Amino acid sequence: MGQHVWRQVMGLSMANNYYQENLNFLESAQDIRIGEDDRGLVYTEFPLIYWLIGKSYHATGFSHINGRLTAFLFSILLIFSSYNLVKLFKYDEVFCRWFVFFLSFTPFFFYYSISLLPNLPSLSLFITGIVLIYPKIKENKWGFRYFMGVALITLATITKQLYLFYGLLLVQIY
Repeated sequence: MGQHVWRQVMGLSMANNYYQENLNFLESAQDIRIGEDDRGLVYTEFPLIYWLIGKSYHATGFSHINGRLTAFLFSILLIFSSYNLVKLFKYDEVFCRWFVFFLSFTPFFFYYSISLLPNLPSLSLFITGIVLIYPKIKENKWGFRYFMGVALITLATITKQLYLFYGLLLVQIY
């Protein structure tokens, strides 16, 4: 429960419709249908998270655990990537561990790690992208890890448009 329950319901209805109606990736639909010919198509942020959950229903059957598990996996990715990000900035091991400990108790992390909203997955993808890009920029090497980082940052910014501003800041810095 929280202030974004309506948003979670909308996301889970999109995931369920990917499952029940076997929609393709670009056809995200909600349960709100006005007429008989209304397919419920809605265009919000990039629907990767909801599509993945909808496809997971084919393997496990419909269950709200799939959404919770997806949120949990992105939470683990955020913790792991944040630890590596702080390590990149050459902080000692004790500081890195305390940073991750306190991160896991912030209101942002607590709220969004148990709800199915695009905020935490986008932040996870964004920080993971930075962790992949930063060493390659310093080494002046543009290999697979660099382009994977660019892809993750791009995915983060189209999943939650707010992260576009952080991405633009990175471009300005480098």
